[in-house]
Amino acid sequence: MSSQSAPISRNETAEVLLMLTSFSLRVQKFTRAVFYGRVAHSLFPEDVAIAEMYAYALLLMGENEQAHKVVSKVTAETANLSLLRARLSILRKEDRSEQSSHLRKYLLNH
Repeated sequence: MSSQSAPISRNETAEVLLMLTSFSLRVQKFTRAVFYGRVAHSLFPEDVAIAEMYAYALLLMGENEQAHKVVSKVTAETANLSLLRARLSILRKEDRSEQSSHLRKYLLNH
């Protein structure tokens, strides 16, 4: 009698990858966080939480342009994304009105 376990569902896979990315960030293993985030984002590009974590990992690794590309593709407006956009706008030295707009959105969402 062979015991086969049920395949992991898409949601469980996304959750595990999100947790691995998050945990890696918390223990300051940024290279791992980028790795897990990249895998998760490539498998689940529509998942906003994964995009946020992946972009944070990229930001902490100094990969600001790549982080900007990730958040640019997300249409959702969350407090985390607004803060990410504001931080990236400042780091990328965008004009003040753009920076202010992102900060306003963050404050309104937070």
